[in-house]
Amino acid sequence: MKRLLENSRYIVLIGVFGTFLASLSLFLFGIGSVISAIFKALITSNQFEAGRIKELSVVLIQTIDIFLLATAFYIIALGLYELFIDSSLQLPHWLEIKTLDDLEIRLLSVVVVILPVTFLGKLVEWKSGIDILWLGLAVGSVLLSVAFIQYVVTKKHPGN
Repeated sequence: MKRLLENSRYIVLIGVFGTFLASLSLFLFGIGSVISAIFKALITSNQFEAGRIKELSVVLIQTIDIFLLATAFYIIALGLYELFIDSSLQLPHWLEIKTLDDLEIRLLSVVVVILPVTFLGKLVEWKSGIDILWLGLAVGSVLLSVAFIQYVVTKKHPGN
């Protein structure tokens, strides 16, 4: 039974593979989106006007969001692998994961970056109305909650 339980940690490889595959597909989708947006904005259009720049900016901001999400999946894949399979990965010091709290902090840090970028994308597309206020308040409250969680976890484990 002991051997079975010790080896059962390899089941996490399913999650590692899944999150790595999700990350890879998002990176590929993101680069495709960038190429497509540039092609559409610069090559198929004879007009260089402010409206075209705004359209390109919106697509590129949304693509940054895709890259950040891909990065979050990648960090999760690395963290799970490092925690359960092999802790001797050659990673930068800031990316080393020693506990689930470390992985949580890395994930929350990416969320802190994704939310404002998402909000910025919505803000650029915004036409009028009060709906942007509610979205901004929602994003702000989530960011405050995440900051509080990071504070509590960091205070619990000062080395993070």
